[in-house]
Amino acid sequence: MKRLNPFASIPPLMASDDEVTVVRKSYEYDKFEPDTYFRNDLRADYLMLRYLQDDIPLPVLEIKQGYQKLIIINDQDSFYAAKALKRPVYYYETFNAGKYQSKDTKKLSISDDQLNRLRRFIERRKEKGLTIL
Repeated sequence: MKRLNPFASIPPLMASDDEVTVVRKSYEYDKFEPDTYFRNDLRADYLMLRYLQDDIPLPVLEIKQGYQKLIIINDQDSFYAAKALKRPVYYYETFNAGKYQSKDTKKLSISDDQLNRLRRFIERRKEKGLTIL
């Protein structure tokens, strides 16, 4: 007896070359709507440190279309870091946003050495009169 594959008639979700998303770049900070509940200034300062000293790019924002603005769903701190550094915000739109991020998912866990680097970085920026969140 021949066994039938019940999934044989279902096409694959996407071919390997299909476009999944588009990452956009903007300097228009006012068009974004961050949720201040999820703001973590220490993490934003740490992202700025890694960007300036280690050339590590800022995380890409996940957004969804709001009534008048783009609502930031994930990586609020990257938005604040980009704005403070006057760098572009990179973002992509999600199609099924679901719930907002959990504050617990963005807790910062760094070593003592990294914390000392961050302290020195913040002190140097303050001495130069540059933005600290």
